[in-house]
Amino acid sequence: MLNQLLWALLLTAITVVMHSGYSAITIKLLARQQRPRQGRYLHFFMVRVVIELILLHSAETIVWAAFYEWKNAGWDWNTSLYFSVVSYATLGYGDVLLPPEWRLVGALQSLVGVLLAGWSVALIVAVLQSTLRKKAIEDRVPLK
Repeated sequence: MLNQLLWALLLTAITVVMHSGYSAITIKLLARQQRPRQGRYLHFFMVRVVIELILLHSAETIVWAAFYEWKNAGWDWNTSLYFSVVSYATLGYGDVLLPPEWRLVGALQSLVGVLLAGWSVALIVAVLQSTLRKKAIEDRVPLK
């Protein structure tokens, strides 16, 4: 069990570093922005952020899938990726199961997926708040 926990913590650390790196880049872009995005530019920017987050989450599931393929010799890449996405998204269909010696890793991946999805929502809210705050300052509207 300790072995599973250590592997899950390592995979968690890798995905958190990926997520924090993207978050830092996005926040730096917002800080450098002089004028707030408005209208269609705000829509395009938000679509871009959401698509980038989907790609980021996909990359994070690939990290876990690579581990599953490496540790579970009976799985091919498609099965490993499928299980990883289903676990990360907390769907848990149950049609593909890890062997008992790795089940804790799969369960912890679900917890990581929930936490990183929440982090992504918080980042989207931060992007909107930053844009709206800059717009309010530009228009000299009180923030209360």
